[in-house]
Amino acid sequence: MAVAASRLSTLACLGLLWLGCATTAATGLRTSPSWLVLGAGQKSAELSVSNTGDQPLHAQVRLYRWTQHQGKEQLTPTRDMAVSPPIMEIAPRQRQVVRLVRLGETASPQEGSYRILIDQLPRPGVTGEQTVLRYSAPVFVAPAAPGAPRLSTSLSHEDRRTLLRVDNHGSTHARLADLGYRDADGRRVTVADRLAGYVLPGQYKTWDLPERAGGYADGEFVAKVNQDRTERPLPPAQAR
Repeated sequence: MAVAASRLSTLACLGLLWLGCATTAATGLRTSPSWLVLGAGQKSAELSVSNTGDQPLHAQVRLYRWTQHQGKEQLTPTRDMAVSPPIMEIAPRQRQVVRLVRLGETASPQEGSYRILIDQLPRPGVTGEQTVLRYSAPVFVAPAAPGAPRLSTSLSHEDRRTLLRVDNHGSTHARLADLGYRDADGRRVTVADRLAGYVLPGQYKTWDLPERAGGYADGEFVAKVNQDRTERPLPPAQAR
């Protein structure tokens, strides 16, 4: 595998990593479901990985603890769950079931957040450049008691940039989509189209805001939260 191809693939996989796409069309990789949620007492879950391409698919499967530190995504190795199989070969037009098994017994008061990573491996015996991609899907473990996200928003200025910060004070994640700003006249400014990102419980995420002549003091931020079909106003933004 040439270095150039590896670098190109890294850029491509980063685009897929946080979007949690269900399909990597270039390689025929398809997964179902797009994310996993385990109940507080649920011990295992399954992810179906299909090879819709014409060549065998070789891949490595790993699970990481997912956190947000200072608004940035972080993945760290974990032994909270086992993944089987860790290495797989899927024939063309076939599928493989990946099983996640919880190793801990204690339910937490806060939702657990993880990412399952599927790294395509270079095909053995093939010379020349090979493009390999990474697929990532969220995995959540529900808290001991039913919970919900509880959001707050704030604005700050750094190096001539205006930043929107969304904090989650609840016990479960918030999935934000179609994040935008609507001014007092109803005009809408897009901040992040489609999936804007996740705000994990007890953590926060930031977005750069586009320059706007009137600033961001005369309206409200809006987004679709989790399974919302229509956007809702977010709590009023406070200055930081």
